[in-house]
Amino acid sequence: MFEPNCVVVLAAPELAIKSAAVRVFMQNGLKKNILLCLKAKEVNYSKLVYLGGRYLIYSEETKKVIDSLKTCFGVYSLFLAQEKKFSNLEEICSFAVDACKGAITQGTFAVRGRSFVKEFSSKKLEEEIGGALLSAYPKLKVKLKSPEKEFFCIAQKGMAIFYFESIAAAKGMPVGSQGRVGLIFEGYLREEVLILAKLLLKTGCSLLLVGKEEITFNELVEWNSFKKLNFASFDKAREYYSHEGIRAFFSPAKSIKDAKRDSELVGVKVFVPFLFE
Repeated sequence: MFEPNCVVVLAAPELAIKSAAVRVFMQNGLKKNILLCLKAKEVNYSKLVYLGGRYLIYSEETKKVIDSLKTCFGVYSLFLAQEKKFSNLEEICSFAVDACKGAITQGTFAVRGRSFVKEFSSKKLEEEIGGALLSAYPKLKVKLKSPEKEFFCIAQKGMAIFYFESIAAAKGMPVGSQGRVGLIFEGYLREEVLILAKLLLKTGCSLLLVGKEEITFNELVEWNSFKKLNFASFDKAREYYSHEGIRAFFSPAKSIKDAKRDSELVGVKVFVPFLFE
């Protein structure tokens, strides 16, 4: 029987194509953001480890882990998972048959395996589990492309991790991985500012909210990995930009007039994604 005792966190696939140094920087940033989300939601967990593009979070509160990470940018998808000890490939297959009971017993399916042990390859892992499932559940049919069900297994030394359907996450890039940008909020509707702010956070930017006075944007906190939102006056923002503390400025402007006004306020041409909607 499938009894989740950990959560598999699949990082954004874009991280895999980065250079080694950039990839490590982004992975560490994502890990830090994950930990901030878990802390903010008061989730109890025993450990967090990185393995082949995935973070494994061990906790008895697996559903609470999932809920705490749904707004964490840089997380591509989430999986409720079960880790089991094993001594050989036959035991993994036996565990897989038991885990699939009631979940994958008929229709089309595919096994997605990843082996980190010398005794058998990833392909061998997939073939053996697939064969075991077909023998146990005759109504199943293998379909590698677009199957109705998928069964995942990660095998490492003495341990195997099983999981099924993915749970949608925020996707995007880890907040803070692309430098800081200024977002002008002065004179704009709150809803417009929130939309642009989330889009910028999703690209991995850190936000500095620019205006004459601080306005509460509590809705953004969870999308900011529960980090405190930073504000600055126009004068202070210009100073940050001159010292390269800000890479660019963005504005929710929808007219050339407003875009020019904002550019004058910060002393540099602003980016206006909504101008030609």
